[in-house]
Amino acid sequence: MGKLIDRLIRDIVYLYLIILPWLVMPHKSYYTEDEKLLFSSNTEGVYDIFLYWKMVLTIAVSIILLILLVVSVIKYNYKIFDFNRLSDKIILICLVIYTVCTVMSYVCAQYRQLALTGGVNSFEGTIVLLSYVVLFLAGRYIVQKCDYHYIEYIAMFNAILLLVFSLIEVNYKSIAELVLRRAVETDYPGMLCLTFYNPSYCAGFIIILLSVCLYYYSVSKRFIKNAVWGCLSVTTLMCGFLTRSSAAFYILIFEMTVFVVVMAVTFIRNIKNVHSKNAIYNNITDDIDMNDKKNISNRGNIVLIKVISMVVGITAILLIDLCAGGHIFNSAKSASVNATTAIHKNDYYKVNNIELNGSEVCITGDNTKLVCGIDSDNTIYFTDEAGRIISVSSQGDKLIFPEPYGTVQARIWNNMLCLDLGYKGELRFLMYNNTFYPALSDGSVVKDISARTDVATGRYDNLFTGRGYIWRNTLPVIRNTLVFGHGAGTFEMYFKQFDFVGLLNSQGNVDLIVDKPHSLYLQIACNQGLLCSISVVTIFITLIVINILAAIRRAKGQALSGKYSEEMADKGVNKSEYNRNYYNNIYMNIFAVLLITAFMVFELITDSNITVNPIMVVIAGMIGADIKYEIR
Repeated sequence: MGKLIDRLIRDIVYLYLIILPWLVMPHKSYYTEDEKLLFSSNTEGVYDIFLYWKMVLTIAVSIILLILLVVSVIKYNYKIFDFNRLSDKIILICLVIYTVCTVMSYVCAQYRQLALTGGVNSFEGTIVLLSYVVLFLAGRYIVQKCDYHYIEYIAMFNAILLLVFSLIEVNYKSIAELVLRRAVETDYPGMLCLTFYNPSYCAGFIIILLSVCLYYYSVSKRFIKNAVWGCLSVTTLMCGFLTRSSAAFYILIFEMTVFVVVMAVTFIRNIKNVHSKNAIYNNITDDIDMNDKKNISNRGNIVLIKVISMVVGITAILLIDLCAGGHIFNSAKSASVNATTAIHKNDYYKVNNIELNGSEVCITGDNTKLVCGIDSDNTIYFTDEAGRIISVSSQGDKLIFPEPYGTVQARIWNNMLCLDLGYKGELRFLMYNNTFYPALSDGSVVKDISARTDVATGRYDNLFTGRGYIWRNTLPVIRNTLVFGHGAGTFEMYFKQFDFVGLLNSQGNVDLIVDKPHSLYLQIACNQGLLCSISVVTIFITLIVINILAAIRRAKGQALSGKYSEEMADKGVNKSEYNRNYYNNIYMNIFAVLLITAFMVFELITDSNITVNPIMVVIAGMIGADIKYEIR
């Protein structure tokens, strides 16, 4: 029965890792009563194909896994954590803090309906966040109790599917259009989204996958596997460029650089060992023949082949791209310079302040003021800062302004004054009873368009494609969430929305609801509490530390706990082969550190999401369980 439970947990997690990234299915979602306060008052609903069913799958899988884990712990007295190891104690304490903070944030939440399931643009509510804990524990369980080598084939399957879907989306139609069987207007033209809702989430998945591909590429010894993993590593990198994510671009380049450096160092050390009397692991154990110069030379040749094949693969991709019009290269170039994120034209009227005074709107620029007024007979007029009438000309339905307002255009639409100041979106004001009211594109009136008064001005608002503005206005929210947060998915209810000046200068558009802080750590701090965010960071850092220490000890030939045992001998495990793999597999530690570091850096500017984060949670659980080393 115990072995059956082990297999069930393993197989369920494996299937989950295969299905989750690619699960797309139409679902009509409706705004909660809380969300209607910001988004809309209509009840027509929103079509979603990326998030809802991923939420359902995650919750269902977690419930089943939780039952199986509880049975294994209670009935078979299995211990998921070893309290003799400091690292396990740290991780367990952090998991408890995370769980308590998440539950209490929901209990104390003002918007409980929203906190339970999350908004329609995330579906990452309290239940899903608690599911992450179960997935983490399941990942640890698999490594400790089961054969987890099938992870290699799961990664291979996902990498192949990533390539296939990317080719379809680039050369034919988006996955959303194929699923819905109709044309879909996208907010991310020319950017790879696939089944991940937006390019940033897709890039996050690719960052994780590339680290895994590079690991298996580094440890593969057979020619066929070398060729397969080499090709998949290059194609995964290519797909990452197609997302046009700037952060992902640099992180992916960093991952590839680390791989090349590791391979180069390994090759040089192996060459030195050929001419040395003492091999690196000369004194580890008598069962390992590390003095065999032929074997060492062969390993060096394998490493050289890996590096050469990687260079050849990248060169081939670039040549193919050149013949195809340079789409991949252009995507990489645009990602590296943020070419796809311009918030305004080269010439635009920089807005520094907007003041409303009933029948007049005063827009302050760098050196001028533009006053829009409406008189008693509903006639619109424009004046400068001195009150002089600005003579405008008509061009179709547009009003053209003279210098120094040459970058300004205006039009009247649906009883609204629409001002095109050179930003991506227009500035709109509803005209009613000789009075201007700030409005959105759907005609809904906004009561307050002022900025927060308790934060500094936006000197760095454009940092990281407008994230500086969001982060600056998020920090005051955290003042009230030091222990417990406002509840999962409720960030949008506490963020200062409709700051027209800030939105124009950081996002280029006022028709925007900021529903996420665009940083995993800030998101957790706001929704679940700062203490919870610190606990998550602590888990990641602990995983990095134990892998670094394990790599150092393996490099020095020092034993780790969990060596070859009599129990392994009874199971028929070859001692020599076990020790060779155990002491030589420094690659696992290096690429585990690389994966976690890359993910942590990327999550500085990316939200937590149901499409990628569960995968990382499972992997993190596996990484932590594989290193049986006590921090002293």
